[in-house]
Amino acid sequence: NSCLSSMIRHFMLERPPTRKLVPQWSLTLVLRVLREAPFEPMGTISLRALTLKTVFLVALASGRRRSEIHALGVSSGLLKLSKTEAVLRTSPGFLAKNQAAGSVAAPITIKALGDFTGPDPPEVALCPVRALRWYLHRTKASRAGRLRLFLPLPSA
Repeated sequence: NSCLSSMIRHFMLERPPTRKLVPQWSLTLVLRVLREAPFEPMGTISLRALTLKTVFLVALASGRRRSEIHALGVSSGLLKLSKTEAVLRTSPGFLAKNQAAGSVAAPITIKALGDFTGPDPPEVALCPVRALRWYLHRTKASRAGRLRLFLPLPSA
């Protein structure tokens, strides 16, 4: 019995168990799924699906941390949308993890995918600027003075 426990201890030292700290996922799979139902067509999807898609595409295009995405604002001067880009800023008073106190956060500029890919529908379905436009349109009536870009979702 002591021989068996000695062998097990030896195996544990030779090949210690590893923990996966980051869940495994596939960007290709996620982008493929975002092009189809329940995430398209944008005019008929649920607000929940629209929110998830928009947050994911903005996070992916900006490369910013979750806290910065959460702090994006819609008040005057914090959000500018055009056909070719979206310029986003965090709410005043927000300090990013890597930002020096007293400094002003740089705006997040996200270019529309149509400028790079042309009007190809599968690629346009992944455009964060298009998703932001739809999201702002769908949430306009329920904003009621809320200054954050992304509104909380009701419990599922």
